[in-house]
Amino acid sequence: MVSMIARVAAPAGRQWDWLDKEDLAQLTPALLLDRARGIRDLAAQCAEETERQRRPLDQVVDAMRAAGIFYHFVPKRFGGLEFGLQSFIDIVTTVAEGCMSSAWIMSFYMQHNFLMSQMPRQAQDEVYGAYPYICAPATTAPPGNAIPTDGGYTVSGHWKYASGIMHADLLQLMAIVQRDGKAAEMRMFVLPVDQGRVIDTWYVDGLSGTGSADVVVDSVFVPEHMSVDFEQVRAGEGFGRDYHDNPLYGIAVDILLNISSASPAIGAARACVSAFSKRLQERSPRGTDGAPQIKPTALVRLAEANLAVEVAEVLLRDAAQRTEEVARARRVPTAEERLLIRSHIVFAVDQCKRAVRTVSDAAGTSAHNLDNPIQRAVRDVTVLASHAVYDWDNSMELLGRTITGVANANMFKHHSHTQASKAA
Repeated sequence: MVSMIARVAAPAGRQWDWLDKEDLAQLTPALLLDRARGIRDLAAQCAEETERQRRPLDQVVDAMRAAGIFYHFVPKRFGGLEFGLQSFIDIVTTVAEGCMSSAWIMSFYMQHNFLMSQMPRQAQDEVYGAYPYICAPATTAPPGNAIPTDGGYTVSGHWKYASGIMHADLLQLMAIVQRDGKAAEMRMFVLPVDQGRVIDTWYVDGLSGTGSADVVVDSVFVPEHMSVDFEQVRAGEGFGRDYHDNPLYGIAVDILLNISSASPAIGAARACVSAFSKRLQERSPRGTDGAPQIKPTALVRLAEANLAVEVAEVLLRDAAQRTEEVARARRVPTAEERLLIRSHIVFAVDQCKRAVRTVSDAAGTSAHNLDNPIQRAVRDVTVLASHAVYDWDNSMELLGRTITGVANANMFKHHSHTQASKAA
């Protein structure tokens, strides 16, 4: 089913500025996490309706705005918070406990402000002069085409998986620049959302509440300064590294995108295990002492699932720590470092998938009722794990080659470029 749809309109102009300077000055990672817990509870109440609408609900996105969530990666020179990756993981995993679709969109709105911080200075000054933060999808599947013209580029394309399009004010689109009739570099282009058309293609069995529809742009002029070479951004060498003092802005974006996409899976898997534990305690027969008589095999499955989620979170946080350490050293991660970090993230996502499937297999038939959050977690995590950047065989093969020493530089270069393009 394919049709044109109307977007959920974002608030106009400075109505976006929910928080004044005094409010923002009070925000700490701990306070933002506490507010995320409130959003989690609201998102959980709205989860079924979010799936029915196939898009994030206004009241949930509004709660994220009011909490200050989207200021997380906005540079301080523009009134933002410049919080780090551990805080980011805290917030996204927490909201995902209530609704993974809502957390998925939230994570992208947060980290796409990081992408904005890698644009040329003029672009950052213009955009953050108009908005205190942006809400924008960033997509490259498949990349569009860009033809150099006087002062900029003419951009066209049909992009899939535009997560965040429903409440967006801008588009961040990847396109291949055509020079002398040949494909040259990949660039990211930023343009107003009303210069694109939304196509309703998002009919899926998991993450269905994200509203990740298609977007089409037909021969739109984009000024030179509203674009950036995505290879530089991917490597951590975008304009943000020199424009902003915080070494955070030297993070390799392809790794950040992997961390961002993986974080909702941990929250959803954690909530799934918690629901299973509660289910076992409430539904098991009682002994003479009143304690639930839970089957030993069910306890084994609960323990296995719980450990899988714990391992996943440890791996993801370690990947984030390594990523920040490289950025603080103000250097570009080597191909081997990038692969090892990404392998940890891939393994973390696979552990989340294992956890929810273990729970589903052990929780009984009623766990598959559509009003049971366990079945939603299974569908959502399974769809997330199908993302190209979490390709198990490819990642493990490359890791095996690294361990055995049979890797080569060309292989690493191809892997990094391909995965970064797919991740965006």
